[in-house]
Amino acid sequence: MKHARIHWAGWLFLTGLLVSSGLAEGPFVHDVQTPAKPWTHINFKNDPNDFQFALVSDRTDGHREGVFPSAVRKLNLLQPEFVLSVGDLIEGYKEDPEVLKAMWDEFDGFVQKFEMPFFYVAGNHDISNAIMAKLWEERQGRRYYWFLYKDVLFLCLDSQDAPVRDGVSPTEGGLGEEQIRWAKKVLAEHKDVRWTFVLMHQPLWAYEEGHITSARKEITKPRNTGFAEIEKALTGRKYTVIAGHWHQYVKFIRHKQNYFILASTGGGSQLRGPAFGEFDHAVWVTMTPTGPRIANLLLKGILDDAVYTEAMLRFQNLRFADVKESNDGRKLTFALSITNPYRHPMHVSLHWNQPTEPAWRITSTPTEAKILPDKTANFTFEADRIDGGTELPLPVCEIQYAAGKDMESIVIPLPVDVDAFLRAHRPTLTVRRAEAPPKIDSQLDDAAWRRTADVTAFQDWKLRGKPDVPTEAWVAFDDIYYYVAMRCCEPDMAHLSSRPCERDALSPNSDYVDIFLQPDPEGETYYQFLINPHGSLYDAMGWDKSFDADGVLLATERNENDWTVELAVPWKDLHTPPTGEDAIMGFLLSRVRHKHGMQVMQYPPLNGGNHRHELYGRLQFEK
Repeated sequence: MKHARIHWAGWLFLTGLLVSSGLAEGPFVHDVQTPAKPWTHINFKNDPNDFQFALVSDRTDGHREGVFPSAVRKLNLLQPEFVLSVGDLIEGYKEDPEVLKAMWDEFDGFVQKFEMPFFYVAGNHDISNAIMAKLWEERQGRRYYWFLYKDVLFLCLDSQDAPVRDGVSPTEGGLGEEQIRWAKKVLAEHKDVRWTFVLMHQPLWAYEEGHITSARKEITKPRNTGFAEIEKALTGRKYTVIAGHWHQYVKFIRHKQNYFILASTGGGSQLRGPAFGEFDHAVWVTMTPTGPRIANLLLKGILDDAVYTEAMLRFQNLRFADVKESNDGRKLTFALSITNPYRHPMHVSLHWNQPTEPAWRITSTPTEAKILPDKTANFTFEADRIDGGTELPLPVCEIQYAAGKDMESIVIPLPVDVDAFLRAHRPTLTVRRAEAPPKIDSQLDDAAWRRTADVTAFQDWKLRGKPDVPTEAWVAFDDIYYYVAMRCCEPDMAHLSSRPCERDALSPNSDYVDIFLQPDPEGETYYQFLINPHGSLYDAMGWDKSFDADGVLLATERNENDWTVELAVPWKDLHTPPTGEDAIMGFLLSRVRHKHGMQVMQYPPLNGGNHRHELYGRLQFEK
């Protein structure tokens, strides 16, 4: 009793302390004693039966390096209780055990970095022949299995398990009879769980129904996959079905339940964005008393706590200085000064990241330095043009430095003078005289176009590389007209954004080509001709749309897989015919795909809008 009295006394003492310093309401302690409270309520989201888990989708079938490991790092930041997959984890489709083992060793190296359990599900790239199936069983054990977590059933199926059925091979999706019997038995033995998740790689319900077209798969007629029997066994319970395989996110509702196809986690994708269900993501699931709450986490939107650091802040204004260009544009020289702001000596090293086949040879003097506190080190660089090298991406200089224990080995990218490189990259296009004027009928079959260079090197306007959809262009001239022809390849003609409109009233929310001509390449005057697929025209002198080229000829045509433009602009409207020894002009060719994330493609690329005339290319007219 003495010990009990001491325990009771201690509890009273502790309660007294809480009351004297604040109010205790369960685990929530506060000091607000007024009737009104500075919060909405205290029904905290802390049900012990709630839990969070994540899913990752297809990593392979055209995998992109670094995406899946990035997902691992970012999910570790969020700390789900476990991570599930929906298959296509390796590229597979091989029969050499050593090659397959190397693929699995690489993948297992990624998932071993998860700080929580990871659950495998087989895809067609993981199991497509007997050798791959045997290797899966050696490494992962069962190809289909179940587990229960907090009274939620997870049924993980092998959608490559089918025998040849209706002439369709197992790799095209289906369930074998033994797996169907097993799944029905599992569901019967766990009929009272609060929720069921069915996970598989291929969306078998879509094959059962037929007549569904996705970005990557076309289903023409229904076929038996065995999944209809699983659905029948799911009747009467609350469940969610999740698959992958299409690399396109789609939500279905079947039997009043949610069915999902996930997009990619590094697998091949056009990455056209949420409007097309094409993105790299992980799925975050919170299990609540009323069912799962599902959120798509775009990988590019998950940033760690070092997204911007003190080191970056200290050097945010660090730039190359004294950038000089040679007269022929084949050499750049520039300088860099770094001052040590720390109390410790600063050790600095510089490294240039270049494309595989670089367009520039860069030398640095020096490449490393030890900088004492408050002292400055000066670096100089030379960039020499290499013919035939890859223009983009531009070279990037990384600075790695350390300064005592407070700032240990951090790497920051140093912005290059992009405009200096673009000016040096600036192409000169030879424009040939048309022996006979092309007929402006949008057919692109005239001899004039065969005599001139075929321009295909369009680039993303923000220098992110070559667009997935090609664009071609040709230019020519005679004594009366400047001619331009363009072919805009378009695999999605059904979503072309265009409508006819009055001159100079063309909507910016449209697909169009944008053609610029600068009579004096060193001057400020330039002309713009913007044309949509319906042949509507916007023309301007700079930003002044009151200008009209009265004699302009124009034709467009929309075809099955592209749309074309032919344009003839009279020299008299530009006030500058190409004559004399110095017949050189500035030019830009541009294209916009509005329905595809506002894709802007330029030749030459400008790292910005189309009106940056100081970076236009050069037209050299044939004498």
